[in-house]
Amino acid sequence: MSTLAGARIAEIVVNHRARKYGKTKYGLSRVYKVLFDMITIKMLIHFRNRPLLWFASFGLFFCFLGLVLGIASVLLFVQGKLSIVFPAASFLLLSLFGSLLSWGFLAEFFVKIEKK
Repeated sequence: MSTLAGARIAEIVVNHRARKYGKTKYGLSRVYKVLFDMITIKMLIHFRNRPLLWFASFGLFFCFLGLVLGIASVLLFVQGKLSIVFPAASFLLLSLFGSLLSWGFLAEFFVKIEKK
């Protein structure tokens, strides 16, 4: 993947020594960090030219969940059960979707400016 961005690969001979002090930082606890880094690199390469697509597809989950909670809050209101939790969660999730969509439009704008 890095060769697509113009990186070159070289082999360098190193002198390995046994560890005298401390403890290694590598282990199974790093799997999550490495996985997150790989997803980030994939996202940066794949959606570099179309960032709105990434933000919108990421935000669709929140939009769907917000709509489901909004419908649930309306149904509970019709049944006479008053609750602030479902409407508030619906509003927050739909606001998050709107925010992600706005960030996507802004990123798309900057990509278009960079290409000119």
